[in-house]
Amino acid sequence: MARVIDKKQKKRDIALSALPVFVEEGFSSVSVERIAKTAGVGKGTIYLYFESKDEVVLEIWSSLREQHFEHATQLKDLPTYSEKIIGFFDFGLFIEEEEHSKLLKLFFEYLGSILLTHNEKFIEYFKVICDEDFKYIHAYIEEGIAQGEFKKIDAETFAYTIIHALKGTIVHAKGMGYDAIQTNSNIIKVISNLLTLIKKDEK
Repeated sequence: MARVIDKKQKKRDIALSALPVFVEEGFSSVSVERIAKTAGVGKGTIYLYFESKDEVVLEIWSSLREQHFEHATQLKDLPTYSEKIIGFFDFGLFIEEEEHSKLLKLFFEYLGSILLTHNEKFIEYFKVICDEDFKYIHAYIEEGIAQGEFKKIDAETFAYTIIHALKGTIVHAKGMGYDAIQTNSNIIKVISNLLTLIKKDEK
């Protein structure tokens, strides 16, 4: 009896097998042939599951985003809404220490591709990421207001402010040549400073 292949899982396995190669060599340097060799399949098999190398990258990010939101559920146990928002962007909370730098490097390599090449598929996916992040931040700001941690502000506007500040910090870091760890640290610092503006004064 022929073995039934889970195509969705096979697609993900192929993409994730290329993760270390993308981290070490960067997106532009890795060929489809290299991905196939790393995955232990033929080049033709790659094209059975992906239209292009870009789609391999997006499949990797889909997997990492799923992990991110899965681990983000742990943030509900943090005592304040500020910590929950900050924790969402602190990738070190979700990744083993030895993998932290590698995956951040991959993340900012991906963002660099958006900034430098205007890759339409990457840009569209980045919009999806920003929309998901907005919903998360917006919900916690509203809850923080309701619970008296934050001032009564326009939660939607402030959530967008955080998203735009995030983008600006990434662009600045790219221009300054910061590494991934420095960039993530700056993101946390900027978001923390913004949140101090809406915290109610302690009596």
